Amino acid sequence: MGRRGRRRRRGAAEEGAEEDAEEGDEEDDVEDAEEAVALSPDDADALNALCWALVKDGRADQGLDICEAAAAGDPDSGAIVHSLAAALEQVGETARARDLYARAYDLDPDNDTIAQDYARTRP
Repeated sequence: MGRRGRRRRRGAAEEGAEEDAEEGDEEDDVEDAEEAVALSPDDADALNALCWALVKDGRADQGLDICEAAAAGDPDSGAIVHSLAAALEQVGETARARDLYARAYDLDPDNDTIAQDYARTRP
């Protein structure tokens, strides 16, 4: 399949994850995000979609390596750093999560979710 075909399929999978998120169906979010990662395994946004889907489904322990890979792929994305922070918080690594919530806020202070988590985790 050509590069454009992969991009279109990945986009469809990511759109499916967004639609499922609106409906609150976390398992479908995970499946859609897994498909996006299968199509583009090195894409930080696809990895982040899977990371976030697993966090929302309460399975951050299963997604922590994926979250770390997404953050390594795009360390200057507030959304990706935030997802990693949320995963770490869910698995009990609160000190590191707090530091990453602060970093995410520094990167994207206008994002309401990031701002709320930053404020919530301040000592």
